[in-house]
Amino acid sequence: SPEIMGIEASRTAMGNTGAPYNTFMVEDAESILKNHTAAVFPFPIPSEAGLAAIELCEKMGVPYISATPEHPILTTEEIHSFLVKCGVHIYSYNRDVVYVGGGYVALHSSSGGEKQLFLPNEFNITPLLGASISDSNAKSIKFDLHENGTAIFLLSPINKGDV
Repeated sequence: SPEIMGIEASRTAMGNTGAPYNTFMVEDAESILKNHTAAVFPFPIPSEAGLAAIELCEKMGVPYISATPEHPILTTEEIHSFLVKCGVHIYSYNRDVVYVGGGYVALHSSSGGEKQLFLPNEFNITPLLGASISDSNAKSIKFDLHENGTAIFLLSPINKGDV
């Protein structure tokens, strides 16, 4: 159906923004939204629970963007601009899928070539899979990645007291 295709296209667009994201059921918005900077609603026809989640965003001051019946597909550019405006950290500007959590950052790319991840702080970076770089302390990671490749890095805090 066109609605399902629109939702899938919007989800793909979210993945290509260079920012990590979580997905959750709108019924869980009350417990989830307080931990997020912004919300994206990819459904063009909101359910009752979806409308309640949007109202909750407004009440909590959480900015949101939503697909509508008139505009059923959110593009990567729309979502990316929205996230930047909301102050969400962008890890990649190459339309790559980024995963972040638990001290790890990963990038999956459908196109090969030089990649760069921009970190929110300086970390000790240890490559674990898919990319060869030296262990280093940095705020960004440059590496080459083959087509449909994934690179995973361990991010460790830098102890400024160590000499």
